[in-house]
Amino acid sequence: MNVKSELIDLRNVAEMLPPLLAKIGQTKLFGLDCETTDIETRHAGLNAYNTATKLVFDHRRTTMTGFSIYLDGDDTAYYFNLNHADVENRLPAAIVAAVLDAVPDDAIGVAHNLPFELVMFKQCCGRDLKNFVCTLQMAVSH
Repeated sequence: MNVKSELIDLRNVAEMLPPLLAKIGQTKLFGLDCETTDIETRHAGLNAYNTATKLVFDHRRTTMTGFSIYLDGDDTAYYFNLNHADVENRLPAAIVAAVLDAVPDDAIGVAHNLPFELVMFKQCCGRDLKNFVCTLQMAVSH
């Protein structure tokens, strides 16, 4: 199956969000990923420390630029613009709560490098992720 991608931002959120929240409310398995940046706000010492082969994040100065969600069996992955350069189309941070609150309590979330997602969703959005598995940990353990 070819999975399509759909950008959700201020231009289409009123149309796209209600049916997506209904679908999320029915899911039992979903993937979640966030995109972040700390380039403009990173501590100068980290800029000097980072190289082409090592990258350290300053999570206290990190901004979540967007996040994506994929529902098992869906033909579309959805990406939400929170803090990208097109300022006029950014979504408010409350969109994260709306999406995560729609997830059923018994649904299982899947994330690659879950420790990073846990920190970023808590640090940037004040949200705890629950009932997740980490594909990075699974791959390393295997």
